[in-house]
Amino acid sequence: MKLVGTSDVGMVRDINQDSFLMLENKEKNIIAFGVADGLGGHNAGELASALCMDILREYFNISNKEYQDMKNEVKGIIEYANKRILDFANENEEAQGMGTTLTLCIYHDGIGYVVHIGDSRCYKINKEEIKQITVDHSLVSHMVASGEITKEEAEHHPNRNIITNALGTQEEFFIDTYDLELEKGDIVLICSDGLSEHVTNEEIMEIVNNNDLDEAKHLLIDKANENGGTDNVTVVLFDGGIE
Repeated sequence: MKLVGTSDVGMVRDINQDSFLMLENKEKNIIAFGVADGLGGHNAGELASALCMDILREYFNISNKEYQDMKNEVKGIIEYANKRILDFANENEEAQGMGTTLTLCIYHDGIGYVVHIGDSRCYKINKEEIKQITVDHSLVSHMVASGEITKEEAEHHPNRNIITNALGTQEEFFIDTYDLELEKGDIVLICSDGLSEHVTNEEIMEIVNNNDLDEAKHLLIDKANENGGTDNVTVVLFDGGIE
């Protein structure tokens, strides 16, 4: 098993609003990793993403807890994180309007799934293909689904950064969940849109398949910055070592 991650402010931004989680609780047989991207243009986005990850980290590290219905429990923890972010913003005028995306992968007793809010992404990569597991909660994603624009048009659409679902911006939000089955040779990548905006699927696949994961995480960041680096970029890579 190998789990690596890194984050970079990029070439334009002054503050890194991304946070990431990498956690293994061997006692409870839990592996959890993910990315939260504080909403660009909103106040205190970096606080929202960090608060979200701190709450999840605390939940997964409770030593005396029996994790029996984790999928539903995690939804409850995310709802709690949403309330904590909202409360913080309401109590601190300078933080009003903050929010974050969240894309999180969990393995518990050999069962894997992804929970997703916003436009950070989860991919499954092997020698044959790169497959996007999550669907962006964004305006252009909705437009593609409704047939208004093509996927190619979405890549350059002026409103491609408008997201339609986030954590901490309002009381009502929704959580997508995806089952995740891995076979030998599969690598999981979770990233903020700072990577997916600037690095093509083909480039991601080539870098991940042809380098050790420790090297690949840096090469992905370098490629995003080389191709513009207009946003913070965060990557987490997981190889379950499945035989």
